[in-house]
Amino acid sequence: MKPTIRDVANRAGVSVATVSRYLNNSSLIAPVSRDKVRTAIDALNYRPNMMARGLVKQNTETIALVVDYSHEEIYGNEFFLKIQVGLEREFSRHGYYLMLVNIASAGEAPGLIKKIILEGRVDGIVLLNEMAEPSVIHLLNEMEVPFVIAGRGEYKNAAWVDIDNVLGGYVAANKLIGYGLEKIGFITNSFQKRFVKERFEGFQKAMMEAGLEYAETWVAAGLNSYQDQIKFLKECEKPVCDAYVVSDSYIAYHFIKALKNSGYSVPKDVQIVAFDNQLLSEVSEPGITVVDIDVTMLGVHAARFLLDNLYRLDKNYEPQARHELLGVRLIERGSTL
Repeated sequence: MKPTIRDVANRAGVSVATVSRYLNNSSLIAPVSRDKVRTAIDALNYRPNMMARGLVKQNTETIALVVDYSHEEIYGNEFFLKIQVGLEREFSRHGYYLMLVNIASAGEAPGLIKKIILEGRVDGIVLLNEMAEPSVIHLLNEMEVPFVIAGRGEYKNAAWVDIDNVLGGYVAANKLIGYGLEKIGFITNSFQKRFVKERFEGFQKAMMEAGLEYAETWVAAGLNSYQDQIKFLKECEKPVCDAYVVSDSYIAYHFIKALKNSGYSVPKDVQIVAFDNQLLSEVSEPGITVVDIDVTMLGVHAARFLLDNLYRLDKNYEPQARHELLGVRLIERGSTL
């Protein structure tokens, strides 16, 4: 098998970035490291891939957005499309192209990401939150490749940008509390995702600060479809809550239909505040009051983090593992009074 730049780095006991600097005749390499790399190259009979030599020079002008396409719905997901728009908008301003890297499963990510890095096809990597697995983060840090996570990561050694979902849940609940409502529930399709847990945390905080309690029966998960919601309304204690915070506007759209078909008027009998200013929140009847998260700006800020670290690397500065939470805003429509 043909030796790679990683093989040279392992044999020399240095980083991939150090080998790349040697190949590009950089002055930013210590003499002892230069000797180690030269010895390793001779021993392995390594011949550099000319595209790979672009990694340190940063002349590929390409950034990879790694996507798990086993979830086919992602390509029709408004959230994903808006992030992509934000990334492309900012990268193009600085002369970079965004390349989609489709991965069949999260388990394949390390191998494919390593391949495109060693081939010198990209200058940096953008990971959506679900792709930020420990093995991927370890690989990128080990290979000293600039990257950013679009979504909150668990890692102190990784740059990430996310929406302040706790604040979002707090704003949503406070909107309803401000109407003097006390019986307020929370509805989602699943509590497995971090952003839903955070939105619920914000909901709980607002209720606690207002001195309001909520019953476990006012909180429902697994309401994935209109039929699930009809069943929930039939089985829940009567009267139903005065209002609900709903984890996203897709669920809220169908929940409003279920409420109306179960004999409830929205917002007269039940008020609704949801998340995400998607098209469904506008075409719903009534329109849905939402906590808007600017996903396009999430993409823009993620791109800025990565561009900043590319600049720092070019100047031989240490990349920064910066973290940022973006704010939210309330858009009022007919689902609240």
